[in-house]
Amino acid sequence: MASVVQVERQRLHGELRARLFGERRPTVRIGGYEVERKLGQGGGGTVFAVRGPDGQPYALKIVESGDPRSLARLRREGRALSALVHPHIVRMHDVGTHDKAVYVVLDLVEGEGLRSWLATARSWSEILACLLPVLEALAAAHERGILHRDLKPGNILVEAPSHAWLLDFGLAKPLPDSDAQGLTHMSQALTGTGDLLGTVGYIAPEHLLGHPVDARADQYAAAVVLWEALYGEPPYTGHTVVDIGLAALKGNLCTPADTVVPAEVETVLRKSLRVEPEERYPSVGAMAAHLRDLLRKQSGTVLPAG
Repeated sequence: MASVVQVERQRLHGELRARLFGERRPTVRIGGYEVERKLGQGGGGTVFAVRGPDGQPYALKIVESGDPRSLARLRREGRALSALVHPHIVRMHDVGTHDKAVYVVLDLVEGEGLRSWLATARSWSEILACLLPVLEALAAAHERGILHRDLKPGNILVEAPSHAWLLDFGLAKPLPDSDAQGLTHMSQALTGTGDLLGTVGYIAPEHLLGHPVDARADQYAAAVVLWEALYGEPPYTGHTVVDIGLAALKGNLCTPADTVVPAEVETVLRKSLRVEPEERYPSVGAMAAHLRDLLRKQSGTVLPAG
């Protein structure tokens, strides 16, 4: 990751000299964006807070482009997000290259990952109220003809106090029979034959088997995320990813430990986790509507639609 390392080295070197010798901090740029500070790093790349040519703050995610498909995948994410305007979907503004790396520029959202947010004790109603808008954002993407294909806790960011954002449309593709304009470019083959896109544990059984997938695969992933968030453990367990995949294919759901989560909520999640797609809800929107109604009845929480 020479390019990313070089950017971080330049930034830290300038910061150190400024503190030791009172020198003016040098401007470190990625494309036309001035790097201000590092926000985080993970398998998906390094994220910096930057200042754009327009003077506005943004988040810039930079990843190495050793794989020639990286730029195409990031451009696909940009096009997918440009087609979506939703208060719980992070907007993308730009895609470019820097030395041997590619980068994307997004809205700057100061928050924490879903797992980090859940590290603080939360009531079931607080968790559901926070995540329901993510389901509704997912439903909005489906209405635009876009399948996310990589919903998981790592792609959900929570901004204080509890505004959740849906991230990362890098694996997005058009839904079957989608007539959404401008999405045909998303059909290009960006993976090798036999590649399994997504994260085992969140991948729907039909996807694991190599069958065609539709919005009900995203619904399945959403149910896994909710199950983990509410019960503190995944719906399927195993010592290896193969064990977890086999448990999902067989529908061997774990039984939640003693919990205050209403049984009706568990029933909704079990329906969305059915092995056969046709046995799930007809849409993520229908699933979210059922959960929203249960939240209102069980806790008295009145939550505006996301």
